[in-house]
Amino acid sequence: LEQLLLLTTDGLDSTGFLEHLKLPHYVTFRSMAERKQAMQAGVTPDGDREPSPFGRTCR
Repeated sequence: LEQLLLLTTDGLDSTGFLEHLKLPHYVTFRSMAERKQAMQAGVTPDGDREPSPFGRTCR
């Protein structure tokens, strides 16, 4: 059982690297750069937008 467990959790798939390979490099880099800039500016990635109500308000 120990060998089977090591074989299934070892390798590139367990580190998440395969998910990175599925995306083009510029997509991954851009999202990381945008998150870093947002953290440095002190805002959320969505730009601190307020949700707008949909339709009329029932009273």
